[in-house]
Amino acid sequence: AQLTDQPGLTVTGEIIGTPAYLPPEQVRGGDRVVDHRADIYSLGVTLYELLTWRRPFDGDTRDQILNRICTHEPTQPRRLDSRIPLDLETICLRAIEKEPDHRFASAAALADDLNRFAEGRPILSRPTGPGGRALKWMRRRKALTLAAVAASVAVLLAGTLLGTMASARRTEANSVLWKAYEQLAYRDYRSPERVLDDIEWAAERGGDELEVHLALALAGLGAANHADAIEHLEAALELDPDHKHALYMLAWAQWRNHDHSASRFTFNVAEDLGGPETPIGWFLRGLAVHFDRPGVAVDSYYRANALEARDGGFYPQAGLHHARAYNQQLYATGELNAFSDAVAILQRLIEDQHYGGYPYYLLSIAYRLAGEVLGTMQTEDGEAQSADYYAQALNWARLGQVEYGEDDRPVVAEAECLERLGRYDEAIEARTRAMELVTSDRGRCESYHYRWRLAYWTGDYEAALDDIEAHAECMPDSRFYAHVYPALVFAEMGDMETAVNQAWASAEESPDDAQAVLWSAACLRLLGRATEATELLAGRADRVSFDHGLVPPQSEDWIAALYEFSAGSGSLVDLDQQFGEPDWPRQLRAEAHFHAGARALASGERDRAGYHFLTARDAHDSELRYTFHAAIVWEKLQEDPEWPSWIPLRVRPASENGTDRVSGSILPMTESDAEGEGFDDDV
Repeated sequence: AQLTDQPGLTVTGEIIGTPAYLPPEQVRGGDRVVDHRADIYSLGVTLYELLTWRRPFDGDTRDQILNRICTHEPTQPRRLDSRIPLDLETICLRAIEKEPDHRFASAAALADDLNRFAEGRPILSRPTGPGGRALKWMRRRKALTLAAVAASVAVLLAGTLLGTMASARRTEANSVLWKAYEQLAYRDYRSPERVLDDIEWAAERGGDELEVHLALALAGLGAANHADAIEHLEAALELDPDHKHALYMLAWAQWRNHDHSASRFTFNVAEDLGGPETPIGWFLRGLAVHFDRPGVAVDSYYRANALEARDGGFYPQAGLHHARAYNQQLYATGELNAFSDAVAILQRLIEDQHYGGYPYYLLSIAYRLAGEVLGTMQTEDGEAQSADYYAQALNWARLGQVEYGEDDRPVVAEAECLERLGRYDEAIEARTRAMELVTSDRGRCESYHYRWRLAYWTGDYEAALDDIEAHAECMPDSRFYAHVYPALVFAEMGDMETAVNQAWASAEESPDDAQAVLWSAACLRLLGRATEATELLAGRADRVSFDHGLVPPQSEDWIAALYEFSAGSGSLVDLDQQFGEPDWPRQLRAEAHFHAGARALASGERDRAGYHFLTARDAHDSELRYTFHAAIVWEKLQEDPEWPSWIPLRVRPASENGTDRVSGSILPMTESDAEGEGFDDDV
């Protein structure tokens, strides 16, 4: 560059180029080799200037600039602007190393590291530690260094150098360790394979032991190795019992390991210490309660992003999980108060191309859930906006497929939306496409989980059985896939003998398990075998144990009360008084109403059964529990008021009607119900 209005005015026979962008070997001249690495240096100076708004070496005169290029080290960019990421600073400083051999060997190597940074992957360059900076200083001041060496005691110098080298190794290890932890916490903890080698490298070179445990724990959680994560976190807390990051992470790991009581206790310990102080702390707090208290999680992720935004940043992973938690909150409560915030975050993730097709999936789900909520308003405006939101949900799902054709999640979002719209054949086709794209066993099993139900609703019972059998391999201990769901399908196919045998199998395989017996009774009632169900419950009442397979908030007292209610001697009113309706957890509400629905259906009371199954479905306890079970039955009742054909529909005279104290509506009920099935108490 020859700019006549700059201090680098070229003089014939002298150095060619604008001084500020010249590498030291070109400034010094002589027999020094000047090759392509000079261009890398100039690019590095340009990057430095773009990052900091100043040149690394400047001066009032041309000679001052040239002298500083050869004798001074540039100010580290992060000292000029703390918002500059450490990795980008490392790349920039490596590009402008004074020694050509210490720079990137090629432009391709520089491009590769810049791409790694842009994609959120660990870079290959390593920052210069104190030892490295000391060596650079000595090279620039050889005479002074020789004098210092001559005046020093050899042993002392050797010890100092060894100490400096060890310190430099530790500093470099901790820098690499922090970058790995930052990659997991800020970018994507679900991709631990990107940083495991770096964590191991840092641990071998004396990286901080506590930080090693934290990084390995977060990587373990990302890989679903919850037990390993808990082990590392307990080791970290032995080193620092009050480390809040470790406590929140442990609460998260315990929840994922199904130890919910321990998770809540650990979370409260962290809260008692004052709660989070950093963006990562707030992010980990959100993960700790993500499934337990979505509202608290939404607030935590919001605070994590807000703290990052104060420095002009954006916390992509906090934004992603904010939207996930909001969708869960919307699913459970139907509250639309933060809908626009979640949409805005997801749209930014899409614009910045974070996480592939996942934000499209979450945005589609958000619009679909909002459409469901608005559809319940039963007003003209509500219905119109609901239809618009469903259209938006389909649009975002399909846009995600255009942009990320190999990602199964936008296809899954399309399938879920089509299912809620009642377009079952199209939903089956979308589920099938998703199965062709999915790469994990978990995703494939989830597709079977939803597709068999669609096949069942459309009357393709052979396909439903095939998917049930495929999913049973995913969950070999599930009584639902082993017996309950097959019983319903065999009944539809007219094979009632096999259906009844399947219904009895749960109680026969686990005769002392109260929940297994309850499910056999519920299944018998769905098949119209009310008397067999009642006799089963009565005959096992003194033999069963109520402590098998409890999932919080279940307790022994709860299962005992539910068993008594299902047997006919208890009531929903009793459960209300014992467990605090309407404040009892939605999981318990779903269980109670499902079993109430099974009793009502067995006696031919389809309207009453529909009310209970709808209540169980809308309790939203889990897509593996009663919400899912109830939806299967409720949808069949909606499609056909006379379903199931194997249970006679009872028509009662008005004089025999009773009042349903739960819903306030008048529902048919006879004296025989009150004496036999206990429906007088049921309501």
